[in-house]
Amino acid sequence: MEIQSGVSTSNSNTRRGYDPQSQTYQAYDEKELATNGVSGAVYSNFGTPRNTLVTKMFSQSETEKRFVSFYSNVAYTYNSKYTLNGSIRVDQSNLYGSDPSVQFKPIWSVGVAWNLKRESFMDQVDFLNRLDFRFSYGLGGNSPKPGKGGPYNLLNAKASTMFAGLGIGYDIMYPANDKIHWERTRTINGGIDVAIFNNRITASIDVYHKLTTELLATKPTDQTLGWESFYTNFGDMKNQGFEVSLRTKNIFTRNFSWSTVLTMTNNRNKVLKLNLDGAMTAGKKVYMDYIEGYAGNSLFAYRWAGLSEEGNPQVYNAEGEIISDYQDESLTEDTVKFMGVTQPKWYGALTNNFSYKGFDFSFMLVYNFGHKMRRDVNNFWYGRLARNVSKKFLDRWREPGDEKYTDVPKYVSKTVENKTKSRDITFYELADINVLDASYVKLRDITLSYSLPKSLCDKLFMDRITLRAQASNLFLIAANNDGIDPEYHHYRSGLRGTKYGPSWSFGLTINFK
Repeated sequence: MEIQSGVSTSNSNTRRGYDPQSQTYQAYDEKELATNGVSGAVYSNFGTPRNTLVTKMFSQSETEKRFVSFYSNVAYTYNSKYTLNGSIRVDQSNLYGSDPSVQFKPIWSVGVAWNLKRESFMDQVDFLNRLDFRFSYGLGGNSPKPGKGGPYNLLNAKASTMFAGLGIGYDIMYPANDKIHWERTRTINGGIDVAIFNNRITASIDVYHKLTTELLATKPTDQTLGWESFYTNFGDMKNQGFEVSLRTKNIFTRNFSWSTVLTMTNNRNKVLKLNLDGAMTAGKKVYMDYIEGYAGNSLFAYRWAGLSEEGNPQVYNAEGEIISDYQDESLTEDTVKFMGVTQPKWYGALTNNFSYKGFDFSFMLVYNFGHKMRRDVNNFWYGRLARNVSKKFLDRWREPGDEKYTDVPKYVSKTVENKTKSRDITFYELADINVLDASYVKLRDITLSYSLPKSLCDKLFMDRITLRAQASNLFLIAANNDGIDPEYHHYRSGLRGTKYGPSWSFGLTINFK
């Protein structure tokens, strides 16, 4: 049994008006700046002609998690051959809804294992050192996030000009949901562990099937209820795949050894049910990553039809007709094309270790295959230039006829001209021509070390002295030709993150006697 309670609090203060050069402070009217703001700013916020102070001067938060847990584990092995184990856990927590029907839901698992090598009929199989079969079945889950379940609405105090003369206003952060409960996952797992040729080759293979019901996520809802979305259980999903781990001792002599470790994982999933409100449209589907009948983390895109003679983006509808109006009724959900998933289908690592007398050398390659990402496209289409822009801006449409040579839409000077019945930039930004293969192989690290001879260490009254040099992220082989490192790229939005180059480190380890 376990009883646990934890409380975390945070406070933040923001003050302005201090000049670090003169070390002086000048008072200012925060209420005036938050209500009326200033006009004529060089760079406006939110695209408005008047800037207001939006940062809170002071904020405070408190999160409390409480658990009462009952759990038990049992394991029994007979004759060093047959093993049976089981576990069960029951939780009561303030993370779940208060309705009694969602409390005290147990999670459990049972497993069996068979050490086949210890059977008498395997005694004559000399090359086999180990052969184990494993099978397990169980029910697990994830708990809701703190504050997302309960019988009451969680409110957020808000000062706004909308409430002028009425005092402090409140909006609903999280609506009441007293029936929110565990996200439950039923898992079937089978595995084999094998070792042969005096353990020169060892391997483990696991195959699994997971069925997750009552998925926890933020669900869009009817805004007339008073909120745009709420956190709840609203879907089912399955995952299946396998994991392989292989280790080999390729060469093993007195002075030299070489070993290899390979890991490989394959995963495929599918959303079986998703309880969403409202009809699905092309404009919704192209932004969503979980849609019933498709894999989780799916990526959808418009079918690109090129630029118009005016330099505006066009797409095909389901009938193959060219559309430029985002309000066209023929832009149904079938207009959007499934491009793949943003989660790698295959991933793992390959490590090689070499040892010669006092020298040790190793390197590790990591790989991710079978997934997609959006290209980082130009995102400056209108208005005044007030920031750095992509070099792709130079490839934009400028005059009639350019549509034959470029897919980058034209720039317009006025904001009101950017989204019209004949122009919707998202047709280009979210088009299939801007979806790339995100597969890559990277040299994660390479290490060289040298341990001084024991005779020398003894003279220095040391047990061991080792010098080490390590380098990380030395090279990348990527499937895309845009110079994108997928590891530092947001697959769904197409935004590049901060890319870190190679790193080097040197170390000295001394063990005293």
